[in-house]
Amino acid sequence: DMGKQLLSYKEQFVAQEAMANYKEEKLQRELINIQEYFERLKSECEDRERNNLVVISLLEDKLSDHEATLSALGKENDMRVHAESKLIESVDNVKKLKEQLAANKQKSTDHEDKVSRLLNQVASLQ
Repeated sequence: DMGKQLLSYKEQFVAQEAMANYKEEKLQRELINIQEYFERLKSECEDRERNNLVVISLLEDKLSDHEATLSALGKENDMRVHAESKLIESVDNVKKLKEQLAANKQKSTDHEDKVSRLLNQVASLQ
């Protein structure tokens, strides 16, 4: 009776050990799967980070190009404003010259009239 009981305990122990070994192997496989999964995630994150750095670099280049374009447009606009200012100044100068010309023509006409009168006076004196 005691021998049967020992044999039963031994069989239970062997069965429990086999179950424990099975569970340990299963946990080892799960651990390996989890480690492989995290390695894949890490690799994907590193790839995304590299891609993001490339995109950032491209965006910085575009930003630099846009800033250069804006600067050039600003300089071009400054030159236009300066040219418009000079043009307005030139138009004002032309108006002043026309006014001076008209005044000079009037003086010339006045002088011609005076000369004509003086010549008439001289002729009447003779």
